[in-house]
Amino acid sequence: MAKQTTVKRSQGEKVLNLVGQVSALNEFGDGVIKHREQVVKIARTLPGDTVEYSIPAVSPRYVYGILQKLKHQSPDRVESQCAAFDSGCGGCQWLHFNYSKQVLWKTRLVRELLVQRCQQDVKVNQCIAADKLEGFRNKISLKNVNGKLFFMQEFNDLAVSPSRCRVESEANQDIWRWLRSKKIPTEIEQIHVRSNHAQQLGIHFFVRSFNQNLKDFADNIRSHNPSVVGIGASLRDDYRIVAGQEFLTEVCGDLQFQIPLNGFFQTNAQQSKILLDLVVKSLKLGRAQTVLDLYSGVGFFSIALAQHCAKVVGIENNPGSVAAAVKNAALNQTNNCSFICDDVANGLKRFALAEFDSIVLDPPRSGCQEELLSELVRLHAEQIVYVSCSPSSLARDLKVLLKAGYRIGYCQPVDMFPHSSHVETIVRLSR
Repeated sequence: MAKQTTVKRSQGEKVLNLVGQVSALNEFGDGVIKHREQVVKIARTLPGDTVEYSIPAVSPRYVYGILQKLKHQSPDRVESQCAAFDSGCGGCQWLHFNYSKQVLWKTRLVRELLVQRCQQDVKVNQCIAADKLEGFRNKISLKNVNGKLFFMQEFNDLAVSPSRCRVESEANQDIWRWLRSKKIPTEIEQIHVRSNHAQQLGIHFFVRSFNQNLKDFADNIRSHNPSVVGIGASLRDDYRIVAGQEFLTEVCGDLQFQIPLNGFFQTNAQQSKILLDLVVKSLKLGRAQTVLDLYSGVGFFSIALAQHCAKVVGIENNPGSVAAAVKNAALNQTNNCSFICDDVANGLKRFALAEFDSIVLDPPRSGCQEELLSELVRLHAEQIVYVSCSPSSLARDLKVLLKAGYRIGYCQPVDMFPHSSHVETIVRLSR
């Protein structure tokens, strides 16, 4: 139970000042403290910390507390070695957390969410740790604020512009140092940068308009940064190549993938090979079997799975990614893959009951729409492998599939995002 005193701010607004011990972490990486039967969430705290914190009296639900002072620190605390993290950057939630304990907590968070929301015992394997803890991230997202670039924050609006980010690749660091010193044209709202294994870069602008300023800025970037192979820009559904080539090439094991400058690919290239191998292995495919790959992107899972079965069909709603997937299948000499450009739920309606032996899906963080889950159940595949970057939406969707007669046979978290609370999870379901 937290000790409580009441103080007043200079404006007269009352706040509650409390002292309590953090007992656990939530799925967003925040420490939690029980106060009067309510859960208080406090960022940058760890189990075992004793903290002094405040809660505005105007917040009757006491959802978020504000850390005022660390009175006793958890034995699992380490120095963050990142000034941006210490000043409030939300890109990483756990730079202050011993890495081996991060992995244990990710396993625990996945297990607790699945057991609680699926209302049955779920065996969750120990989360697979990452070997590389710095420089592993191949994508950086930046926001233009009055001509200067700042990191895009996931859960808050704090604008940070650190000179160095520990988790970004060296190529991303180099272009970031150059970009942060430049005046950014007003036409550009956001800049996304992706690097590959060869430290080449692809850049994507989100813009308000297309004009000569945009072209001049893109040419300037490439003239000063030879590692930039291409720059694209999009205004809603209008996507154009502004300078250089239209894709960035990435390697995963023996496979090569051409990634559109506005396309999706796994953010941690080192861990993506582990993820890919686990998905293939978990399906236990036979040469005569057929597989449906939902949210197939540039063919990441489809092309690997095609090496082990008769046929793979991918469904993806991004036309550029579908075009790249077709090219990637040819690039990898894979002739038993085909791809459909459509909304995933709508695309499933093309197929009949039991037309596919297995289904793989890797949806966005928000998970699956209700209509998509209904179509999945209707197809009656013998096994489904669900790859998720959100244990919360995963648990919600699994509950529907379990009710429809599937059971969980395998659950494996993989740490794709060290120093954050995010975790990738592979679940195999069978009838």
